[in-house]
Amino acid sequence: MSREIQRNPRVRDLQAEKGFARPTRLFVLALGAYWSLVGCGGTLELSAPTRGKSSEHRIETKVQESPIVVPTTGEGILQAVRDLDANVVLLNVWATWCRPCREEFPDILRLQREYQDEGLKVILVSGDFDTEIREVIAFLAGQGVDFPSYIKAGSDMDFINAINPEWSGALPATFIYDADGTMRHFWEGKVSYVKFEQSILEVLRKGVKWDSETTE
Repeated sequence: MSREIQRNPRVRDLQAEKGFARPTRLFVLALGAYWSLVGCGGTLELSAPTRGKSSEHRIETKVQESPIVVPTTGEGILQAVRDLDANVVLLNVWATWCRPCREEFPDILRLQREYQDEGLKVILVSGDFDTEIREVIAFLAGQGVDFPSYIKAGSDMDFINAINPEWSGALPATFIYDADGTMRHFWEGKVSYVKFEQSILEVLRKGVKWDSETTE
């Protein structure tokens, strides 16, 4: 049976109440152009000319960088996990249309900030259409994401099977990998910050076990 990432608005609103978006309809993300939006960075210098001192008076305006979003396949994501120099990797597949995804997003970024010094790296993959790249970038920018992230390329089925054949395609979906790139945890649906933290610490501490494995 084929599995797809669900995008029906009427269905997903009902599913949001249960903390996840369940796949029901096939859609194909056609990769038209290679999206890689690189922010300008640096400073923009504007001269303020005055008599004899035009070069001495400058206005420096910082240009805010836009998040880099790169299309990739499931195999590409797993390669990125292996290539990271990290003690633990949190991979989260989300979408702008998925309310539970948006709701748990701040907790993921909080986790990244608090545990990056211990070797946590976060990989974010959008399940949106490539035609919605502007919405994806706008959302990431609004959340303050300042590291490169990804948008799914290719068919749902190929992407899902490459990441984890046990994944139904429901969003959000979270995968935790250890330093060797081995998947240690996987779940579907929105969870609390405590759940994220416990799963990360179990990998970081190597041996610490937690009683609760339930989602929020």
